[in-house]
Amino acid sequence: MMARPKLDPEIKKARHQKAKREAEKLNKKLGSHAYTNAYATEWSKVVVYYEPPGQRKVRIRAPFPSVEFDAELLAAKQGRPLQVRPAKACSPEPRKAAAPDTWRWGCQDYFANDPTYREMSKRDKRNRKNVLESTWDEPHARYPHLRYGDCPLADFNGESVLILMKRKLKWKTVFDEITGEEREVQTNFSAANTRHKFISAVLSYLVQNHTRVVGGRNWARDIKPFKPENEEGHRTPSLEEIASFQEQFKLGSKERLLFDLAYYTTQRRADLPRLGRLVLEKDRNGNDRLSFVQHKLRNKKPVRAYVPLFPELRQSLEAAKEAGILGETLYLVHDKISPTQPDRPYAEGSLGNMMQDAIKKLTAKTGIKKSFSLHGLRKAGVCRLIMMGLSAHQIMAITGHRTPWEIDRYGRDYMRSVASEQGYQRYLTWRAQNEAVIEADIEFAESGAEVA
Repeated sequence: MMARPKLDPEIKKARHQKAKREAEKLNKKLGSHAYTNAYATEWSKVVVYYEPPGQRKVRIRAPFPSVEFDAELLAAKQGRPLQVRPAKACSPEPRKAAAPDTWRWGCQDYFANDPTYREMSKRDKRNRKNVLESTWDEPHARYPHLRYGDCPLADFNGESVLILMKRKLKWKTVFDEITGEEREVQTNFSAANTRHKFISAVLSYLVQNHTRVVGGRNWARDIKPFKPENEEGHRTPSLEEIASFQEQFKLGSKERLLFDLAYYTTQRRADLPRLGRLVLEKDRNGNDRLSFVQHKLRNKKPVRAYVPLFPELRQSLEAAKEAGILGETLYLVHDKISPTQPDRPYAEGSLGNMMQDAIKKLTAKTGIKKSFSLHGLRKAGVCRLIMMGLSAHQIMAITGHRTPWEIDRYGRDYMRSVASEQGYQRYLTWRAQNEAVIEADIEFAESGAEVA
């Protein structure tokens, strides 16, 4: 039997150094877990130990961060080492009936009887149900043998809500353009906040209908949502990027029609498939405009948008009609096999994919570094209306926003750049008008004359 060849010492050293760096990074993340330390072994593996003073150390084998790690660490603290291994793949077991007054029971009662939930669309119901059901199988932080679905509502408090939120957070490595270093940052705050929002809705329902069970208190309201990674949201494309897209995709193409509808109407992705002759009307001055109730909040706080057909948008619609891609009743429709075939509207997800495919083509040909989305075009459209001099209330009537603060938030950073350019142009104009006075002051200062 041949002996295993020895590893090159240089490669072995490099691997060990890499493992040490990984252990150092992991120790920074483990800072909130007392007496927990990561080490690099001589075999270049990173291991984690729980080392309380005066007690035997225990190795934590589950990966960090994970639910299994939390459960294994808790067992080690309680003096009963527990190694949580992933369950073997098998056929899913049928869900057992929920015990009364548990978190699972409360969610199921909410699904069956809450009026707001029952009025939702199928898609919204499915999303909310999936998020809430994912909390049922999460191991309890204090009792690893117990799942949160089986947790009594009397013990389901603010700590439970916060733990379920934090378990959706993730770590990723980012490059800091200022320092040139790599940093570890937390992400996935939106998923954590979605859990918070849906849990709060269930608890609000239970407070109204099962007050005794939850003690008349919505614990989720005591927990603040996390601040998003990027408070500005979707990136707003620049004027140069907008012009580049319009130059690349000519009038009469489906990509250009989608772009112009998003940019000039400033509507959300969910509303774009519904735009067409069905919502076209005349205003008091006889001008065409689109009038419709927006998809968002349509069941709670419906908002009607009044969108003028700007000349640029009208030109794009006429070019699309000449190219044969405009629908009879809707603007954005699938290609027809025969002229008599009824309009088939796009799903909103398909429109997002179409825009991303178009941007990939644009990136390959023009070399733009950052992508943008349909919602980014909505923000760019709001900035366009601001630069046109429209008031906040006039813009809100078109976009469907409820407060001027939202308009300011959409245009804040983008308009700062434009304001800087306008300020410099105003300075150049002022300097040209006062050139003689400026030159005289400079000559006077250089002559060394004393000021009286």
